[in-house]
This record gives sequence, structure tokens and C-alpha cells, in this order.
Amino acid sequence: MKDLKVAELIGLGSAVAFVLTILYLHGYSRALGVNLFLYFSLNDYTRLAIEWLPPVFVVGFFGVLMNKFFTRVERGASEEELAAATRYPKFIRRFRQSGDAALFWMPLIIAALYTGLSVLNKVPR
Repeated sequence: MKDLKVAELIGLGSAVAFVLTILYLHGYSRALGVNLFLYFSLNDYTRLAIEWLPPVFVVGFFGVLMNKFFTRVERGASEEELAAATRYPKFIRRFRQSGDAALFWMPLIIAALYTGLSVLNKVPR
């Protein structure tokens, strides 16, 4: 990795972004039951990558930062050690388990809310 030049890293990043965009579009095609690849040109793939990849990377970056922060704050303690160190161990156990469940439920809740709120948008004639 240290031998790579800046131009090679940019090329690798572009290729990865293109592959991720193809996978993203494939997921939409499967969900809608329509072959969207027939209607997209290379410019559309580029625009789509520019629209959805930066927010995903920013959120992922902040997630990694938060993980590093909490790992440092907890000083490598296990779940049981953290729960035992508080006055309310039952609450702490459930609260920490809810974080694991949130990884599954929050994207579904956000998608449902976004879909529900999209009904309220005005659609041009």
C-alpha cells in the first residue's frame, strides 16, 4: 500500500466507487422488479455515485470515530464489567444490547419514515 502513487489510489477509489454503484443499482433493480441498467448511461452511474457515496462515507467515518472514542472511554472493559460498575446493572445491560439491535432496526425505521413522508411531497403535474 505504501508503494501506491496518488494517481493509482484515485484510480482504485474510482473503480471501487463504480463497483459499489453497480451493486447499489442492482439492489434497486431487484427491489423494483425493473431492469434499470437498460436506462442508465455512464454519466448516470457517475452522478449516482456522487449523490450517494459521500454521505455513506461521512456517516461511516463518524461511526468509526465514535467506536474509537467509546473503546477508549470504556478502557477495554467487558460488558459484564461495565454493568457491574454501575448502580443499575440491569438497565446498563439492556441499554447496551439495544445498541446492537439498533443496527438492524434503525435503517428499517428510517426507510419506513422516509417512504411515509415522501407521500407528503408535492408532485408536479
